[in-house]
Amino acid sequence: MILEEILKEQGLESEKVTTILAKMKESKLYITTEENAAERLKKYKEQKAKLEAELSAKTKDGETAGGELEQLKAKNAELESKLLQSTIDSKLTSKLMSLKATDVEYMKFKARDGVNLELDEKGEVKGLDDIVKGLQEKYPNQFTVEGGKKIDPNTLPMGKQGGNSPSTLAEALAEHYNKK
Repeated sequence: MILEEILKEQGLESEKVTTILAKMKESKLYITTEENAAERLKKYKEQKAKLEAELSAKTKDGETAGGELEQLKAKNAELESKLLQSTIDSKLTSKLMSLKATDVEYMKFKARDGVNLELDEKGEVKGLDDIVKGLQEKYPNQFTVEGGKKIDPNTLPMGKQGGNSPSTLAEALAEHYNKK
């Protein structure tokens, strides 16, 4: 359940809900399904700063051996990568939830399939809107629309029984159970 639905269930009007969500975005207050995402992000940043401080101090003192310097650089790169992936994952999750994806984890998997997601200068995921639009077109049943899920009727090919055969699964089931 997303925040918009919760607020509407509490009796708030659509205008007030829209205003609240706009103020949250303006204040850079985001909601994610990840538990303690802000704390984890803060922890990664602190670890990165600590490693950079250690590296800087040891480089100035001349104590750093070549191998230790490389280890610290590798650890720093690993933390930067985790921070980047965590940020991308959070933004992707938020976008999918706002579009009412029914299986957010699966849609995140499909969004990453064959695509290298990156952040732009503003800290937004490059091409996120296009990626999500493609997912909506390719997997329409994974997104809830007004009035429920969008269902593709999947008509059946005409069989050897002639023109009287049902053209959809629903018609075939209805015909089968109505005969009994």
